[in-house]
Amino acid sequence: MRFCYLMNELKVGANYKKKFTISDELVKNYIDLLGDKNPIHYDTAYAKKTKFGKTIAHGDLIIGYISQIVGTEFPGKGTIYLMHSFIFKKPIYIGETITIEVVLNEINQKYDAVLSFFVRNINDEIAIDGVARVKLPGWIEKKVD
Repeated sequence: MRFCYLMNELKVGANYKKKFTISDELVKNYIDLLGDKNPIHYDTAYAKKTKFGKTIAHGDLIIGYISQIVGTEFPGKGTIYLMHSFIFKKPIYIGETITIEVVLNEINQKYDAVLSFFVRNINDEIAIDGVARVKLPGWIEKKVD
């Protein structure tokens, strides 16, 4: 697997997909790290009483996986977020395997790019979608005379 794309390989319409499994241990580690102890994420008795019926992953945990892809795999090392926005459409349950797709929508000569994100749940439904403006890796390349 490649972990960074060359600038001349990045074209509008290019996309990248990766799967992740959202384990109970992962969610517990996230809670320990950030202290978000909303019981919907870990308390099965509490979660059963909600409209979700079972525990769900933190939205920001999933966004963290998107950030990992953007900054290390596609577009790749050196990519910097300028802004992002996400819509949470469906829950992602603990134990699910999700697919994250990143699509390059726009690119200009100043290395600004617009990316779209689609997070699909185990039923291949879009659970989260979003957009970001980023600086692509080429903007940090040092010019040598």
